[in-house]
Amino acid sequence: MAMENYKMGWLFVCFDLPVMEVEQRKRATQFRKLLLDDGFQMLQYSVYVRSCVSFSRQETHIRRIQAILPPDGNVRIFFVTK
Repeated sequence: MAMENYKMGWLFVCFDLPVMEVEQRKRATQFRKLLLDDGFQMLQYSVYVRSCVSFSRQETHIRRIQAILPPDGNVRIFFVTK
């Protein structure tokens, strides 16, 4: 099945960022704020979710997340559809 056939799904961003130093906390907070500004909702403290109506919309948000990735920590992105 081609990816273009997916009509709607949920884009999840799960992350574990270091917050031991002041600068690390600032980067983690900024990352969370930028996710919220991009239309994501907090499901849990380190799990954010956003609906995407098409595969191209998903790719757009993934590119935006890649542009704001902190230099350290782990960030995972996955798309769930029916």
